[in-house]
Amino acid sequence: MVEDGTTKTMTKMEAAVKRLVEEAINGDMYAFRVLSVLSQAMQEAEGSATSAELEGADKKILETLFRRFAPAGAAQS
Repeated sequence: MVEDGTTKTMTKMEAAVKRLVEEAINGDMYAFRVLSVLSQAMQEAEGSATSAELEGADKKILETLFRRFAPAGAAQS
């Protein structure tokens, strides 16, 4: 794809999204709706992965705190 007078290499997906953005900017409502749906889907996918990662990290932190602050007799049960 030629951009600013230079040839730029990109994937087909990147080129398709770039074209959708250009069409949406030029007033194509269909392109705008497609971009909106893609954006929401990506945010939901990123959010669910992030939540799972945080849950794992939170669990490790809580386990460490429980071991650190547990009464001496409770740790040996």
